[in-house]
Amino acid sequence: MHYAFFAEAWFDFTQEPPLHRGAGVAFSEPTDPVLAPYGTFSVRHAAAQSFVEAIDPSWRALSSVPTQGLVANAFWSEKRIPRWLRYGAASYVERLLRRSRRAG
Repeated sequence: MHYAFFAEAWFDFTQEPPLHRGAGVAFSEPTDPVLAPYGTFSVRHAAAQSFVEAIDPSWRALSSVPTQGLVANAFWSEKRIPRWLRYGAASYVERLLRRSRRAG
């Protein structure tokens, strides 16, 4: 399992109507010297997942969540951006680093 993902089924049912709060979710453990370096990559991946979802939402599937729950097939069938591009873009953004110093 990857350390970042998109929480498409995150709803706030205390609101009326329920509020969709789907967002990228990242794992980061800054106090662990072994895991700390991965936090930046995790946050980037989660942000990219959120961005792609914002430009390619599944409104019909999400609107049926309060009554039927999230039906994965309905959610994915509304997508126009293929999964390989969605996950590929997130992986690319995760690893895209700006150079902090000039060579030489």
